[in-house]
Amino acid sequence: MSLKDKKEIIREILESFFGKEHNISFYFMKKGQGSSKYETFIPYKTRKDVDPTTISELQKTLQKKTGESSLELIRWSQVIGKIVPASRVFKIPFFDSMDVEAKSHPWRICPIGEHWVKRHPKHLVSGKVTDHDGHCRKNKKKSEFYHADELNLMAETYFKTLESDPEAMPVPDALGFPNGNDYDLLIAGWTKFWNEVLKPEDPLTPDLVKVLMATESGFKLPKDHESKDGTTRGLIQITEGTRKILQDVKGELRNHHIELTVDESREPALNIAAGIRWLHYKKAFLERRKKRKASWEEAIYEYKGIFNDIGKDKKSNQIVKKVNEYNTKLKGKRK
Repeated sequence: MSLKDKKEIIREILESFFGKEHNISFYFMKKGQGSSKYETFIPYKTRKDVDPTTISELQKTLQKKTGESSLELIRWSQVIGKIVPASRVFKIPFFDSMDVEAKSHPWRICPIGEHWVKRHPKHLVSGKVTDHDGHCRKNKKKSEFYHADELNLMAETYFKTLESDPEAMPVPDALGFPNGNDYDLLIAGWTKFWNEVLKPEDPLTPDLVKVLMATESGFKLPKDHESKDGTTRGLIQITEGTRKILQDVKGELRNHHIELTVDESREPALNIAAGIRWLHYKKAFLERRKKRKASWEEAIYEYKGIFNDIGKDKKSNQIVKKVNEYNTKLKGKRK
């Protein structure tokens, strides 16, 4: 199967990397006889410089998703006369970022106002059942909504590229837990994503998310259990009340809602995504309530529901001590 036969796959990936602001175009080449060895070149043109790291990450993603390990992205100016004679090739416009609808983040699959629905069976009026390809669907409510299918696809597509970035990854210290480093990539990916979407003045660090998870579940997939705030679930202990608030457009959150079923809220990738979104909200909520800036450590205590009990309650003080212990350890290794 040629690259052209895989154009829908390629187009979806290009749209996930580039928006109007990049002003970049990609082409297929129609070549003359004897030039088949250039079949896996995809030339591109841009009016401004593109970060080479972005091109490198895109190329690796395309190679993986298309199965074409020799696929290569190359500037159009390097093709004509240098790789292929001008007389034997002309460009076929394929993708122009100026045509892409705006997205809230480059990793999102769908434009603002839509969400991703994965391939699924479709029941026709005739009684037949057909496969319905993955597609973007309009949101029913006026908010940026995130559903399980898109969150999972984003994690699978983009998080692997963060492994070689020590700033994005949490410190690889298990903090004394058998599974302490198992979820570092998910922590890195969702911390980076929500920082870039919500743009806090002082970004959340992946190390603090790791500290939160250590003190919530010890990196073990726990069974549901009851608390004063309702049933809690997953690695980062999302309560049933929080799960409902995250998807309620008439509730506390103004935008960037997450809609998960009970079962979905237990899955590590989705649980962590929702937990970090909620931590951002708790920090903003605390700052409004106290009418001052709040630290991320204070946001963690608000997340845990102990902020008002610090210094008054033995259990709350023990939690603060443990948070400080883990945080100090990771900070020391980060330096």
